[in-house]
Amino acid sequence: MTEFEHRYRRLLRLYPMEHREAHEDEMLGVLLASARPGQQGPTIREALDLILGAFAIHLRRILRTIRRDWADAFAIASLLLSLLVAMAFGMLAGRFLLLNIIEHGAQWNSAYLLLASIGAAWPCVIILAITGRRRASVVVAWTTALALGVPLAIQGAMVDFAALGVLAAFFATGSRRSARGFTLIGGSRAISFVAGVVGLALAYGYREAGDAGLRPAWAGPRLALIPLLIGIILIARAAFRFGGSADRRASVLLALPVTAILVGAAQTMPLIPESINETTIGTHSLGYWIELGLRVVLPLVAFVLVLLRVRRARRQSGHASR
Repeated sequence: MTEFEHRYRRLLRLYPMEHREAHEDEMLGVLLASARPGQQGPTIREALDLILGAFAIHLRRILRTIRRDWADAFAIASLLLSLLVAMAFGMLAGRFLLLNIIEHGAQWNSAYLLLASIGAAWPCVIILAITGRRRASVVVAWTTALALGVPLAIQGAMVDFAALGVLAAFFATGSRRSARGFTLIGGSRAISFVAGVVGLALAYGYREAGDAGLRPAWAGPRLALIPLLIGIILIARAAFRFGGSADRRASVLLALPVTAILVGAAQTMPLIPESINETTIGTHSLGYWIELGLRVVLPLVAFVLVLLRVRRARRQSGHASR
């Protein structure tokens, strides 16, 4: 083998072994035949083309593997996240309507059209998915997430849930059969998750009622901790399962976003004493830095714990199959 040929073969090693076994000699022959007289090795353009070609083939293989092995997990994650997003924008619409009734006597506002569209769209995503209309579900999910959710995020409202909508649309795209996600979740698990979502909505609504002056004087704000804690427990139990491979993979997908939403919901409650806010660090109070730290650290901790639990469950299933 000449040094000239060796330099080409060194670049061809970037391709997968199966691809090289089938096409390496042919590719090498074309490269050598097209070489100019006196050329000492691959040109910059040839090297770049070979590197990009190898990257594209590896990427397609990875995407095919993910689509094959993670499709069920994507279906589970997309349905559960869609439920959370539907709850969030439903609460936003209810809050806007309540404040409009109190402050403006229910005068017409163009924001109703946006909120009504979002409030109706995400339940439609779920219905289309579980009835087997995957393509329509994906189209509605992306349209809602980008055309409606992003403008709200730009305005500084519902940033977390706008991002959650984009993630739900992405997972719906990766699932081959969204309806299978509902089958894998099961009726009892779906009911548990919906009940948890309702718990968060009740806690949020209870707090909003207090801010609007509609809550009795004897009912303190900490009473909302009851539906909040119940909601967190039910959502966590339904989202994080480790029995089957699809459940384990879905738990990995859901660990960061679901935990971030649960932490954000908990931080809307009066959990940190006001005395902490009397101490300032830089331009913000100590309570602000504590809440920011919890919002960043707790999802990462949950993600690591889910990975460890998945690894343990995988080992146990491996031992059981022997």
